Amino acid sequence: MIALSDFSFRAGSAARRRRRNSPSDSAAISTACWRRRSTFQLRSSAAVRSSERETINYRTDPDWDRRVKALTGGDGCDHIVELAGTLERSIRAARIGATLSLIGVLAGARSEVTLPLVVMRNLRLQGVTVGSRDDFEDMARAIERHHIQPVIDHTFGFDAVQDAFAHFEAQRHFNKVCIRISE
Repeated sequence: MIALSDFSFRAGSAARRRRRNSPSDSAAISTACWRRRSTFQLRSSAAVRSSERETINYRTDPDWDRRVKALTGGDGCDHIVELAGTLERSIRAARIGATLSLIGVLAGARSEVTLPLVVMRNLRLQGVTVGSRDDFEDMARAIERHHIQPVIDHTFGFDAVQDAFAHFEAQRHFNKVCIRISE
């Protein structure tokens, strides 16, 4: 099982690579996620892709790590792509021997982590700072081929940049908040 903690195209690329190498099911924990149709598309909440679909929204379910453990029969996830600044919960949602890929630092430069839990569960924490050019080109081709449309909550004009930041900071947005630089 793969868990994505806050979805982005970069996280999607990591999970797609993981799925190519493993037939296991996947879970996404975020305010944006994947739904399986002919292609992956961004959607609200989060989904567990398996014979049963479950949703977990970390904003409305602060104990999402416990839900993931329950959905996996107590095992936890094989791979977690952590973007949302919920590292401690991601650690608790991981199975023994899992990999946690840390992309970005949305919660700030400091994070409290229970190191004994990381060591006892033999977890691998891997920092990811940027994808390769090949990954970017693969993503661009997939977006074009599958007609993937990003979900945009609101687009602000450049003259309303302060409003855009206030909207984003209030955390009431669903997925992307955009600022139009020019017409």
